[in-house]
Amino acid sequence: MNFWATIEHSLNYKYKENIPAHIADKLKKSAEVAYQLDQEMLSIRDEVIDAQEIFTIKSNTVSKIISYIHMLESIGKEEIALFYRNRFEEIENMDADEAYKEQILNDLIDEMRNIIEEKYR
Repeated sequence: MNFWATIEHSLNYKYKENIPAHIADKLKKSAEVAYQLDQEMLSIRDEVIDAQEIFTIKSNTVSKIISYIHMLESIGKEEIALFYRNRFEEIENMDADEAYKEQILNDLIDEMRNIIEEKYR
């Protein structure tokens, strides 16, 4: 907002604190518009941050599922790994709320973790 500071400085220098009413009105309206723009940009920023956080959570979930499927295969549980791979694909293709799908995927992670831990008990 360098332009704002430049204009304000010029007006104060030129008019010595006696800015004409019509210019003061324009400045006030411009300040209101700038404030609204700032609020809108903050809202957009918040939406972008939320989307990034959701993407990170989803990426971590998918990474865990793939890792557990590979672990199941490596401990000789190929049929179970295939079952979970197919189940994962079904969930990903569901026409459902993302939060609901995330919960189902987390349940899938817990199930696979229990199977893997059982192998080492």
